[in-house]
Amino acid sequence: MTPAVLLWVAAVGLLASLLFSTLSYALRMLSRVRLDESLVRHGRPGALGAILEARYNLALSSAALRLVGNCVVIIAVAMYFRMRFADDASPLKV
Repeated sequence: MTPAVLLWVAAVGLLASLLFSTLSYALRMLSRVRLDESLVRHGRPGALGAILEARYNLALSSAALRLVGNCVVIIAVAMYFRMRFADDASPLKV
């Protein structure tokens, strides 16, 4: 893998982490009244119960995917720096 590819992988991981972080926050801070109004407006008033039942499982899933995105970013950045500075003499080199 080239350093440019690793930077792109890190960028995609950051975007995924941002998306799942926003989703997780939205699921945790859900307003039942606003959700019910929105569902009625879109013609799906019966979906409120199903959404509220699955809310905590969806929040857990989005948090786990956010964790995966963060791990991808950390690994990609670490590999980038290892490839970029592999020729430098360093006391921390393994």
